[in-house]
Amino acid sequence: MLTDSSEAGATLISSLSLFRYCVSMRITQNLPPLSVNLSAPGVDILSSVPGDSYQTFSGTSMAEPMYSGLSMLLMARTTGTDVSHDQVVGALRHGDAKEILTGKADFRSPEEYLVLDAKDLLSRAGEEGHSVRAELDRSFPVQDEMPIGFRDDSERDKYFQERLDRRAEVVEAVKSLESEPGYAGPKTDWSGEQTVSLGELDPAAKAAFYAKLDTLNQAYYGKVIAMLGH
Repeated sequence: MLTDSSEAGATLISSLSLFRYCVSMRITQNLPPLSVNLSAPGVDILSSVPGDSYQTFSGTSMAEPMYSGLSMLLMARTTGTDVSHDQVVGALRHGDAKEILTGKADFRSPEEYLVLDAKDLLSRAGEEGHSVRAELDRSFPVQDEMPIGFRDDSERDKYFQERLDRRAEVVEAVKSLESEPGYAGPKTDWSGEQTVSLGELDPAAKAAFYAKLDTLNQAYYGKVIAMLGH
Protein backbone atom coordinates (compact mmCIF):
# COMPACT_ATOMS: atom_id res chain seq x y z
CA MET A 1 0.00 0.00 0.00
CA LEU A 2 1.04 3.58 -0.62
CA THR A 3 -0.46 6.53 1.19
CA ASP A 4 0.53 10.11 1.80
CA SER A 5 1.09 11.58 5.26
CA SER A 6 -2.13 13.58 5.49
CA GLU A 7 -4.94 12.10 7.58
CA ALA A 8 -7.89 13.77 5.87
CA GLY A 9 -8.43 12.75 2.27
CA ALA A 10 -5.19 10.79 2.10
CA THR A 11 -4.16 9.52 -1.30
CA LEU A 12 -4.21 5.73 -1.21
CA ILE A 13 -2.70 3.59 -3.93
CA SER A 14 -2.82 -0.17 -3.60
CA SER A 15 -0.75 -2.63 -5.55
CA LEU A 16 -4.03 -4.13 -6.77
CA SER A 17 -5.16 -0.82 -8.27
CA LEU A 18 -1.96 -0.76 -10.34
CA PHE A 19 -2.08 -4.46 -11.21
CA ARG A 20 -4.62 -3.88 -13.99
CA TYR A 21 -2.11 -1.73 -15.90
CA CYS A 22 0.48 -4.53 -16.02
CA VAL A 23 0.86 -6.99 -18.88
CA SER A 24 2.97 -10.12 -18.60
CA MET A 25 5.01 -11.19 -21.62
CA ARG A 26 7.62 -13.85 -22.21
CA ILE A 27 9.17 -12.97 -25.57
CA THR A 28 10.31 -16.10 -27.38
CA GLN A 29 10.44 -14.82 -30.94
CA ASN A 30 11.14 -11.68 -32.91
CA LEU A 31 8.27 -9.23 -32.51
CA PRO A 32 7.55 -5.80 -33.97
CA PRO A 33 8.85 -2.92 -31.81
CA LEU A 34 6.72 -2.44 -28.72
CA SER A 35 5.93 0.96 -27.20
CA VAL A 36 5.29 0.90 -23.46
CA ASN A 37 5.45 3.53 -20.72
CA LEU A 38 7.03 1.22 -18.16
CA SER A 39 8.61 -2.21 -18.31
CA ALA A 40 9.81 -4.42 -15.47
CA PRO A 41 11.23 -7.94 -15.16
CA GLY A 42 8.52 -10.52 -14.53
CA VAL A 43 9.99 -13.90 -15.59
CA ASP A 44 11.71 -16.30 -13.18
CA ILE A 45 11.72 -13.80 -10.31
CA LEU A 46 12.95 -15.05 -6.93
CA SER A 47 10.22 -14.54 -4.32
CA SER A 48 9.78 -15.44 -0.67
CA VAL A 49 7.27 -18.18 0.19
CA PRO A 50 5.83 -19.55 3.46
CA GLY A 51 8.21 -21.74 5.41
CA ASP A 52 11.17 -19.35 5.36
CA SER A 53 12.06 -20.29 1.79
CA TYR A 54 12.21 -18.95 -1.76
CA GLN A 55 10.84 -19.93 -5.16
CA THR A 56 10.87 -18.42 -8.64
CA PHE A 57 7.65 -17.22 -10.25
CA SER A 58 6.65 -15.47 -13.46
CA GLY A 59 3.81 -13.15 -14.40
CA THR A 60 2.28 -9.76 -13.69
CA SER A 61 2.42 -10.34 -9.92
CA MET A 62 6.21 -10.41 -10.17
CA ALA A 63 6.47 -7.26 -12.34
CA GLU A 64 3.84 -5.18 -10.55
CA PRO A 65 5.97 -4.30 -7.46
CA MET A 66 8.17 -2.20 -9.77
CA TYR A 67 5.04 -0.25 -10.71
CA SER A 68 4.17 0.30 -7.04
CA GLY A 69 7.74 1.31 -6.25
CA LEU A 70 7.73 3.90 -9.00
CA SER A 71 4.43 5.21 -7.62
CA MET A 72 6.12 5.73 -4.24
CA LEU A 73 8.95 7.65 -5.88
CA LEU A 74 6.40 9.85 -7.61
CA MET A 75 4.56 10.48 -4.36
CA ALA A 76 7.86 11.40 -2.71
CA ARG A 77 8.10 14.30 -5.18
CA THR A 78 4.83 15.80 -3.92
CA THR A 79 5.85 17.07 -0.49
CA GLY A 80 3.47 19.83 0.55
CA THR A 81 1.14 19.34 -2.41
CA ASP A 82 -2.02 17.33 -2.89
CA VAL A 83 -1.80 14.74 -5.65
CA SER A 84 -4.62 12.30 -6.23
CA HIS A 85 -4.54 8.59 -6.98
CA ASP A 86 -5.72 9.35 -10.54
CA GLN A 87 -2.86 11.80 -11.07
CA VAL A 88 -0.24 9.25 -10.00
CA VAL A 89 -1.76 6.52 -12.17
CA GLY A 90 -2.20 9.06 -14.98
CA ALA A 91 1.48 10.01 -14.83
CA LEU A 92 2.43 6.34 -15.11
CA ARG A 93 -0.07 5.58 -17.85
CA HIS A 94 0.70 8.61 -20.00
CA GLY A 95 4.49 8.59 -19.79
CA ASP A 96 5.04 11.52 -17.40
CA ALA A 97 6.92 9.61 -14.69
CA LYS A 98 10.47 10.19 -15.96
CA GLU A 99 9.96 13.93 -16.48
CA ILE A 100 8.42 14.29 -13.01
CA LEU A 101 11.15 12.30 -11.26
CA THR A 102 13.93 14.30 -12.96
CA GLY A 103 12.27 17.58 -12.03
CA LYS A 104 11.60 18.57 -15.64
CA ALA A 105 7.82 18.54 -15.28
CA ASP A 106 5.07 18.41 -12.70
CA PHE A 107 1.91 16.35 -12.50
CA ARG A 108 -0.80 17.44 -14.87
CA SER A 109 -4.13 18.39 -13.38
CA PRO A 110 -6.73 15.66 -12.78
CA GLU A 111 -8.80 17.19 -15.57
CA GLU A 112 -5.91 16.93 -18.05
CA TYR A 113 -5.34 13.26 -17.26
CA LEU A 114 -9.07 12.66 -17.57
CA VAL A 115 -9.09 14.13 -21.09
CA LEU A 116 -6.04 12.02 -22.00
CA ASP A 117 -7.84 8.91 -20.73
CA ALA A 118 -10.88 9.77 -22.84
CA LYS A 119 -8.78 10.40 -25.96
CA ASP A 120 -6.92 7.11 -25.46
CA LEU A 121 -10.22 5.27 -25.07
CA LEU A 122 -11.56 6.68 -28.34
CA SER A 123 -8.28 5.95 -30.10
CA ARG A 124 -8.09 2.33 -28.93
CA ALA A 125 -11.71 1.70 -29.82
CA GLY A 126 -11.03 2.90 -33.37
CA GLU A 127 -7.73 1.06 -33.79
CA GLU A 128 -8.97 -2.27 -32.43
CA GLY A 129 -12.45 -2.19 -33.92
CA HIS A 130 -14.27 -2.13 -30.58
CA SER A 131 -17.28 -0.01 -29.77
CA VAL A 132 -16.46 2.84 -27.40
CA ARG A 133 -18.66 1.23 -24.75
CA ALA A 134 -16.83 -2.09 -25.09
CA GLU A 135 -13.49 -0.30 -24.71
CA LEU A 136 -14.86 1.53 -21.66
CA ASP A 137 -15.82 -1.80 -20.08
CA ARG A 138 -12.35 -3.14 -20.80
CA SER A 139 -10.39 -0.08 -19.67
CA PHE A 140 -12.57 1.15 -16.78
CA PRO A 141 -14.47 -1.85 -15.42
CA VAL A 142 -16.32 -1.51 -12.14
CA GLN A 143 -14.41 -4.56 -10.95
CA ASP A 144 -11.48 -6.46 -12.38
CA GLU A 145 -11.47 -10.24 -12.35
CA MET A 146 -9.07 -10.20 -9.39
CA PRO A 147 -11.13 -10.78 -6.20
CA ILE A 148 -10.69 -8.30 -3.36
CA GLY A 149 -11.20 -8.67 0.38
CA PHE A 150 -12.48 -5.79 2.52
CA ARG A 151 -12.45 -5.20 6.26
CA ASP A 152 -16.07 -4.04 6.31
CA ASP A 153 -18.95 -2.88 4.11
CA SER A 154 -17.92 0.76 4.43
CA GLU A 155 -14.48 0.08 2.97
CA ARG A 156 -16.04 -2.01 0.20
CA ASP A 157 -18.57 0.72 -0.68
CA LYS A 158 -15.86 3.40 -0.77
CA TYR A 159 -13.68 1.33 -3.11
CA PHE A 160 -16.43 0.62 -5.62
CA GLN A 161 -17.93 4.11 -5.43
CA GLU A 162 -14.56 5.58 -6.42
CA ARG A 163 -14.45 3.25 -9.42
CA LEU A 164 -18.03 4.09 -10.38
CA ASP A 165 -17.27 7.82 -10.10
CA ARG A 166 -14.11 7.52 -12.22
CA ARG A 167 -16.02 5.63 -14.90
CA ALA A 168 -18.73 8.31 -14.90
CA GLU A 169 -16.08 11.04 -15.24
CA VAL A 170 -14.52 9.26 -18.23
CA VAL A 171 -17.95 8.90 -19.86
CA GLU A 172 -18.58 12.64 -19.51
CA ALA A 173 -15.13 13.41 -20.96
CA VAL A 174 -15.78 11.10 -23.93
CA LYS A 175 -19.20 12.70 -24.48
CA SER A 176 -17.50 16.10 -24.56
CA LEU A 177 -14.92 14.94 -27.13
CA GLU A 178 -17.61 13.32 -29.29
CA SER A 179 -19.58 16.58 -29.32
CA GLU A 180 -16.66 18.71 -30.53
CA PRO A 181 -17.09 20.16 -34.05
CA GLY A 182 -14.01 18.42 -35.46
CA TYR A 183 -14.89 14.95 -34.15
CA ALA A 184 -15.34 12.57 -37.11
CA GLY A 185 -15.92 9.24 -35.35
CA PRO A 186 -19.21 7.54 -34.57
CA LYS A 187 -21.34 8.95 -31.77
CA THR A 188 -21.86 6.59 -28.84
CA ASP A 189 -25.32 5.85 -27.47
CA TRP A 190 -24.89 6.41 -23.74
CA SER A 191 -28.54 5.91 -22.85
CA GLY A 192 -27.84 2.69 -20.93
CA GLU A 193 -25.02 4.17 -18.85
CA GLN A 194 -26.35 4.99 -15.40
CA THR A 195 -24.83 6.89 -12.52
CA VAL A 196 -24.81 4.77 -9.38
CA SER A 197 -24.64 6.10 -5.83
CA LEU A 198 -24.22 3.16 -3.49
CA GLY A 199 -25.20 5.24 -0.48
CA GLU A 200 -28.63 5.90 -1.98
CA LEU A 201 -29.44 2.29 -2.89
CA ASP A 202 -31.88 0.34 -0.74
CA PRO A 203 -30.59 -2.94 0.75
CA ALA A 204 -32.12 -5.10 -1.99
CA ALA A 205 -30.68 -2.95 -4.81
CA LYS A 206 -27.24 -2.88 -3.18
CA ALA A 207 -27.31 -6.65 -2.70
CA ALA A 208 -28.14 -7.05 -6.41
CA PHE A 209 -25.26 -4.74 -7.35
CA TYR A 210 -22.74 -6.78 -5.39
CA ALA A 211 -24.21 -10.10 -6.47
CA LYS A 212 -23.23 -9.22 -10.04
CA LEU A 213 -19.67 -8.51 -8.92
CA ASP A 214 -19.56 -11.77 -6.97
CA THR A 215 -20.11 -13.54 -10.30
CA LEU A 216 -16.86 -12.01 -11.54
CA ASN A 217 -15.10 -13.21 -8.39
CA GLN A 218 -16.36 -16.75 -8.94
CA ALA A 219 -15.08 -16.67 -12.53
CA TYR A 220 -11.62 -15.69 -11.28
CA TYR A 221 -11.59 -18.37 -8.60
CA GLY A 222 -12.47 -20.90 -11.30
CA LYS A 223 -9.38 -19.89 -13.27
CA VAL A 224 -7.17 -20.23 -10.19
CA ILE A 225 -8.56 -23.67 -9.36
CA ALA A 226 -8.01 -24.78 -12.95
CA MET A 227 -4.38 -23.62 -12.84
CA LEU A 228 -3.72 -25.36 -9.51
CA GLY A 229 -5.16 -28.56 -10.93
CA HIS A 230 -2.43 -28.84 -13.56
